[in-house]
Amino acid sequence: MLYCEPCRLLYPEEQAVCPHCRRHGRVPQAEDLCLLTEQNGLGTDILEEMLRETAVPFLRRPASGVASIMGAAGTRWQFLVPFGSIGEARSVLEDFLTPAGEDAADGEAAEEADEE
Repeated sequence: MLYCEPCRLLYPEEQAVCPHCRRHGRVPQAEDLCLLTEQNGLGTDILEEMLRETAVPFLRRPASGVASIMGAAGTRWQFLVPFGSIGEARSVLEDFLTPAGEDAADGEAAEEADEE
């Protein structure tokens, strides 16, 4: 795993450069802030609460340039977490993205059934 400091992105070592800015990355450090997700709408408050409940440290900030184009109601928010907490944060994000009453295994089984 490599880290692009300007973009705050993690990407596989197999990629020579950051997929966003094309710069060379480095090995991430535990305190490096990494982009977990970018969201808009009411769900951002729910994700924020879920991260707080699980004591995952995070920073929520407007995605650059979007607020000025769309207005405050359409602001896209970035959720950044320290690399040392990225595993737990991704687990919270997965729970956030899984519809209520459906666990990840149920969702995969439903998707496989739809493909058949």
